[in-house]
Amino acid sequence: MIMQQELLENLHKYYGLKIVNVKVINRLMFRQSFLVYASDGNQYVVKDYADAFSLQEMSPIWQYYWILRKFGIRVGCPLRQLDSDEFHIYLGNRYYVVFEYVQGDHPVIDQYKDIASCLRKYHEVATSEIFPNLISTGQKLCEAKELFSHFSQGSYSIKEEILSCKTNLYRIVDEYSNSSQTIIHGDSILENMISNFGEVSLIDFDSMRRGDAIEDVANTVLSFMYHGSKKFEIHPERSKQVKAFIGSYHGDLPSTDIEEKIHYYMQVHCAIDLIRHAENIRFLVRMPGMKDYLLLLVYIIRSKDLNTLMRKDD
Repeated sequence: MIMQQELLENLHKYYGLKIVNVKVINRLMFRQSFLVYASDGNQYVVKDYADAFSLQEMSPIWQYYWILRKFGIRVGCPLRQLDSDEFHIYLGNRYYVVFEYVQGDHPVIDQYKDIASCLRKYHEVATSEIFPNLISTGQKLCEAKELFSHFSQGSYSIKEEILSCKTNLYRIVDEYSNSSQTIIHGDSILENMISNFGEVSLIDFDSMRRGDAIEDVANTVLSFMYHGSKKFEIHPERSKQVKAFIGSYHGDLPSTDIEEKIHYYMQVHCAIDLIRHAENIRFLVRMPGMKDYLLLLVYIIRSKDLNTLMRKDD
């Protein structure tokens, strides 16, 4: 990990920021972010990315924040270096990007109307015409079958549980068909939203891609179901808020077709996230909370429908 003093010196050198205080935010897979307090009275979030990340893939994401702001979307934009178009600095084999800090707290599920309004407002301006070569949900699913083979290798806890979802996962991949021209957020969980005086905003667009707007709705529904559970358990008593959120987004009561589509896209999200961990599965299951999270993904992938998920006796 980079020494804090070296980071602070580079923030001043490349961004003109004089930092007076720093708070470390530990993240998954040994990643760290920093909440920094500058002498100008502003706060910024410094995020780190391993050099395994492709700058060609990440640069459009960092540009996208500024495009969204032009459309009137409230986001915490990344800063460009002084006298440069570059967003990142490179230190200790990692990229560091400075983002404006978005004030507020994470919303709660009772704010379903505000959350639905946030997603709807975003989807009204989102279009893949801005970045037509951006990776799509379909492309992410294409590698699922090949990567799933990693789950068969070696010995680790929950191996049997993960392998049990193979048939369902293959079906999810084979059924996917979408030509939507929307840039979805890709990870629209409550932890990636900020509420300030009733206005909810999306943060952290690192997972953005081309896909169907309903994918974001489905991801938020999934977040409603497990939010606040240390063991990533489903809360069936939240079914009313789930259905109310779906209805608020669509402007009417959710139909059976809409619920089926949302359930399918919940499975799509879980399939993509499960596959993302395939190559490191034996290491990841030993990390706090990861085994429970992976079991949740498997549970959703194997689930029958939305109503079954929300039944207390399931």
